[in-house]
Amino acid sequence: MGTERCTPLKFIHDERTFLKWSRRPTFTGDVHRYSDTLVSIRTLKPKIKLDRPIAIGFAALDISKVRMYDFYYNTMQKHFCKDGDWSKLRVGFGDTDSLYFHIKTDDLYEDLATPTLCKEFDFTNYDKTHVIWEKIRRNLANSTRDEDRAVFEHALVCGNNKVAGKFKDEDAGKIAQEGIFLKPKMNVKKVFQDLGHKTLQYLDNGVPTELQIPKNISQTCKGVKKAVRHTVKLELYRDVLLNGKTAPKVNIPVL
Repeated sequence: MGTERCTPLKFIHDERTFLKWSRRPTFTGDVHRYSDTLVSIRTLKPKIKLDRPIAIGFAALDISKVRMYDFYYNTMQKHFCKDGDWSKLRVGFGDTDSLYFHIKTDDLYEDLATPTLCKEFDFTNYDKTHVIWEKIRRNLANSTRDEDRAVFEHALVCGNNKVAGKFKDEDAGKIAQEGIFLKPKMNVKKVFQDLGHKTLQYLDNGVPTELQIPKNISQTCKGVKKAVRHTVKLELYRDVLLNGKTAPKVNIPVL
């Protein structure tokens, strides 16, 4: 329950106090008489402190949206579309705290190693042998501005790790091969690297069965059972998007 719904109830024993409280602008008109000498009146709170989870969560979502718009228009577009070609940067899909971009550039990691983008990203999940670190160290050595050097030094020590408002590559530097986004909370992504398979064991009509799931494919199906989600293949997403097919009914296996 929100704090604005909790209204004070005051018990009064004399007429003078009753007239005093009933003349206040916060008086709701709700009066209950218990006896000739005891009544209760209900008033509104003159001040409301929105510190409950529902208010904090609502504000966090709004602040996140402002941050996402600011990052897209004032950082990404200004960097990749500075020549006026808006087709160089397109949004595949977005969520409260994530964006999936389609970017046309010669070397993405060369762009990420520039001061403008470097200060916005957290590269903690990148392997130490990744090319991004070499590019940042090279730019640090060639930089002449103190502001830029501070940005590169901050990035090399992973200063943006777990900092609110900073962005991280969810694929940890792996090259994206394909992404299909059918609707909110329903998408699939695939990277080029072969990361092997993980095994899911379940019962198919009472028969123990193993399902090999590629690790280089990740999907989101909100509201779909885990057992069913792993049986939905990348090809089905592609057929639904490109050919307008309807997903067939799937029997729920027992895990």
